[in-house]
Amino acid sequence: MMRSWFRWNSIFSFFWREKSYTLLFLTLVLCYGYLWLVTESHDGEFTESSRVMAEYRLAEQKVQKDIERIGSIEKFLENKPLLNKVFNYLSFLATGAFSLGIIINFFLLFNPAWRRSLTLHDIPVGTTPWKISMFFKVLLLWIGASLILNFFIYLIRQIFFPQVPVNFFLLLHTTLSDIFCVCFIFFIIREAGGHWRDLGLWVPKGKAIREVVIGLGGYLAILPVFLSILIFLAYVAGLFSYEPPPHPLVTVFLEEERRAPFLIFYSIFLAGILAPVFEEIFFRGFCYTLFKKQWGMMWGMVLSSALFAFIHQNTFAFWPIFILGMGMAYLYEKRRTLLPAIVLHVSHNLIFIGYFFFAKQVVNYGLV
Repeated sequence: MMRSWFRWNSIFSFFWREKSYTLLFLTLVLCYGYLWLVTESHDGEFTESSRVMAEYRLAEQKVQKDIERIGSIEKFLENKPLLNKVFNYLSFLATGAFSLGIIINFFLLFNPAWRRSLTLHDIPVGTTPWKISMFFKVLLLWIGASLILNFFIYLIRQIFFPQVPVNFFLLLHTTLSDIFCVCFIFFIIREAGGHWRDLGLWVPKGKAIREVVIGLGGYLAILPVFLSILIFLAYVAGLFSYEPPPHPLVTVFLEEERRAPFLIFYSIFLAGILAPVFEEIFFRGFCYTLFKKQWGMMWGMVLSSALFAFIHQNTFAFWPIFILGMGMAYLYEKRRTLLPAIVLHVSHNLIFIGYFFFAKQVVNYGLV
């Protein structure tokens, strides 16, 4: 208990010692408090984004009613053979992946040799003296940089590019802020005398393909749990007539389909490739490793996964994302390289992006 108290006390002592970071923290609190008040004063305004999303939801509800009236999605798509074939193919793959995931979990639970085979023993010796103050430094620097970046991007758009879609600048801000976050992590680790390799940014010699396979297998293993929780939450939401908020990228996809198609391609690249890499460096390589050093493996997994779910700002999807984070943290703990977790993350994002576009085609077909 004394050890735990000492570690929590070190959080407060950090703000006492690091006067510059304390000043940055207070400045950010004031800035975001002001922005929150401004945002609250504009609540209720019907923006272009809300109009597009409302139209899509109405179309989606109409298609759902048509499917229920007809009896099945196969009958609904019988006059659209290509979409029907795609649906049957996806259903076959989803059923196979779900079944294979159950089999993998069965062997992981009841076959100790499988669990032991996941552990990689030949790993580089870490040199980073992990301290909780490193987390606060990176977090404060990242939030501050994001705020400044948002200000300059807003000015650039208003002065030089008022006709460019706002979604372009939102994606630009997301990309640059993620890059800044990773740069701050590297800076803080080097400042502490560590090495970027301690973030899991290495691959066992000659075993890259094995790590990729482990990442894919990890996704299959977590898929049954993830989907079961998601289906349960959807059922509960239906009972209370709750409409979960859409992912921000969904709005981008809907708004820019005809106006700026290149933004859709970049959005897919950002969400499917870049974001998983950046997020795994931050949440697993940095946060999990640091939290584990402070509070142990289990709390490290729980805290880093909870932070991972919280930062997605979707209350409905918190638990599915949390489970996904736990799975990636477990893989990183076993392999000590980020490659399997990145493969898992990329696979998940690309699959759900693909699912959205298929669902969108079904909705469009229902409105023809």
